[in-house]
Amino acid sequence: MALNQPEQFKGKTCTLHLNISEEGKATIIRSNGNEKLCKITEKVVKTIGVFPMPADKQVAKKLNKVKLVVTQ
Repeated sequence: MALNQPEQFKGKTCTLHLNISEEGKATIIRSNGNEKLCKITEKVVKTIGVFPMPADKQVAKKLNKVKLVVTQ
């Protein structure tokens, strides 16, 4: 599934709730919204693999819960 026809997602939204480890590994907890857009968004998050995290471990700990909202 690809985003080769973005007009199909006009007015659609997907919200992903993620946990991110101190090392930057993301785990998808849940998603809400347009099913197709959410599947694409989840695939992108999984493709990233490891997110860059701050060197300061205390700051990294505060970034462990992320709400990602994608809207077309």
